[in-house]
Amino acid sequence: MCGGLFSRADLRLMELELMMTLGWMLNPPTIHSNVHHLVALVDSDARDRRSLVDRALKYADKAREDYAMLRYPPSLAAVAAVVCALRTLDAPFEETAKFVDRVNELELPYQLLPDAARSLQACGLRFLAEEEDIEEDREVSSIAPQDHPLLTGENDSENEHAPSPTDVFAAEPYEEGSPKKKQRVA
Repeated sequence: MCGGLFSRADLRLMELELMMTLGWMLNPPTIHSNVHHLVALVDSDARDRRSLVDRALKYADKAREDYAMLRYPPSLAAVAAVVCALRTLDAPFEETAKFVDRVNELELPYQLLPDAARSLQACGLRFLAEEEDIEEDREVSSIAPQDHPLLTGENDSENEHAPSPTDVFAAEPYEEGSPKKKQRVA
């Protein structure tokens, strides 16, 4: 395997040292795994629970894409994802309040943070802001002309535009005042 440089025993010792360094935490809890556990605390039927899980997991996916979400522990982000999912699915306030009470009884690690409530609120607001951005994008795309040349990739001479200095498709560097038309590089 290593060209005889290391023996099996050497590899096993390095593996053991690595696991001890990681504190044997080889599969730490994620937002996604926490969401699945937390949804069980919500009073709802199976059909509603499925839509709740789907919505909360969409928020968890968004957290994976947003570097700023790393400041929140997975348990906190999962609670925020479930609460936001309940909110966007128009769950009754009593159902959300009951869920939050049950979560508080669990004494999750994030609750030990000095500003846990504020962090939970900030995380939830971040999720909801992204949701509003998604809705706004859908609204804009529904009213935008779908046959516009910039959207379809078609460019005829009437719609041709001069390249910008940062145009990555320009074959030659753009020089200011140059009347050359843009050439696309394949």
